[in-house]
Amino acid sequence: MPWIDEVDTVMEAWYSGQQVGLALANLLYGEVNPSRKLTLTFPKSLNDTVIYSSGLETEFAEGLYVGYKWYDEHNIEPLFPFGHGLSYTTFNLTSIAVSAVNTTSTPSVLTTTTLGNTVAVTGKQVVQLYVSYLAEANEPPKLLKAFEKVFLEAGEETEINLVVSKDELRI
Repeated sequence: MPWIDEVDTVMEAWYSGQQVGLALANLLYGEVNPSRKLTLTFPKSLNDTVIYSSGLETEFAEGLYVGYKWYDEHNIEPLFPFGHGLSYTTFNLTSIAVSAVNTTSTPSVLTTTTLGNTVAVTGKQVVQLYVSYLAEANEPPKLLKAFEKVFLEAGEETEINLVVSKDELRI
């Protein structure tokens, strides 16, 4: 998007149906609060991508570093990262705590945080939990292990509990 600095806003609408005009109008005029997050990463330039080819055959050699993990591993700042999304609402995370728990007899790690809607606009937010391993593990810099989408009224707060089993943390 070499033109990105020449516009105030970008709204991406994928897989639109017959009501796309009404849906976009409601978003643009603030009748509906946008709350989606990107499921992929947008690079700043083609040279920032893991691989590009004009040939009929392409070798995919990124290994563990698929998607956002490629950009993290190579310290490349993308145009829009995985999980990015703007809204008319501002959120705040506070009181983050991590503890060991047993859920359904499975040893797990519980991360608890408080999500607050700090403005007078109702909205949704996705809280994402990433983990990192020691360098000797030879894993990507961070891995998404849990997430939760939360709806909050204006000024509301709620506690978020993200549970990851210890088995999911093994490599």
